[in-house]
Amino acid sequence: DLETESWLRLFEEFTALKVFRLRLSGGEPFMREDIWRLLDAIDRLPMRLSINTNATLIDGSAAKRLRGYSKIDEIMVSLDGSCPETHDRLRGEGTFAQVLSGTDCLVGQELPVAFYCTVNRYNFRDLDRIAALARAWGGSAIKFNDLLPEGRGLANYRELALGREAWKEAL
Repeated sequence: DLETESWLRLFEEFTALKVFRLRLSGGEPFMREDIWRLLDAIDRLPMRLSINTNATLIDGSAAKRLRGYSKIDEIMVSLDGSCPETHDRLRGEGTFAQVLSGTDCLVGQELPVAFYCTVNRYNFRDLDRIAALARAWGGSAIKFNDLLPEGRGLANYRELALGREAWKEAL
């Protein structure tokens, strides 16, 4: 977790190094109090931007503000279930409704939304329905990812990771 000024200097270094695309991820980037200052700085630089978010902190005001940034070419929304029973089990009680609301705000502003799903023991039989939901929202893509043993994934890896037979079924 760098301070704002350190991030701003780093963005300038990226420019000097001819970095052409930056992805903000986290945790959740919209939890940062300085997120709008960082986005303002990136928007002035010669690079494209994508943002990974769980969309739970996106409301109409935030989506409208995001619409004003010319460098955003993708907003990847984490979607780990097609219904509250699946998504909330992984992301926390009530988060599915928040994702629905946040994504509706992004789509309503015609922002370039795509989806990201971490395949695990609780959602691997729900992948078709997750993809259908992403398509219904008009998402440009959905990316399915294996659970990585890092962060919360490490702490819960044994509970969440798919075995070989489950992977065959998922594929």
